[in-house]
Amino acid sequence: DRIRDQARTAVSDPSEQVNIRILHVATKEDADTAKQKLDNGDALGLVAGSMSIDSSASKGGEVGWVTRGTYSSVLEDAMFSQTVGTTSGIIDAGDEGFYIVEVRAHETRATTDDVRNAVASRTYNQAISD
Repeated sequence: DRIRDQARTAVSDPSEQVNIRILHVATKEDADTAKQKLDNGDALGLVAGSMSIDSSASKGGEVGWVTRGTYSSVLEDAMFSQTVGTTSGIIDAGDEGFYIVEVRAHETRATTDDVRNAVASRTYNQAISD
């Protein structure tokens, strides 16, 4: 509980956030297949709905607004540097697998409880893993 509470309070308000849709797969082969589908004109939401292992798959990869601390640093570095309105290439997140991210907006916004809870959850899970 202390880890989660510290993580929640550490998130600034307002905070830099991106609005994303995400596709997460376990293998490079699956990432290549997903990227090929996207390159052939399939929508990320459809591909994420059929291939992603992320909990957002049932919503077509819809994640919404996230701030730093929600995902691994390699994934966040890619998301926060990506041009709004674009879909990334394949992002190799090491043991976490492979991602393709669509960034739909990038703003400094008020920090909601949902955003704080996502950071707290990630921080807690990382602490347990470590």
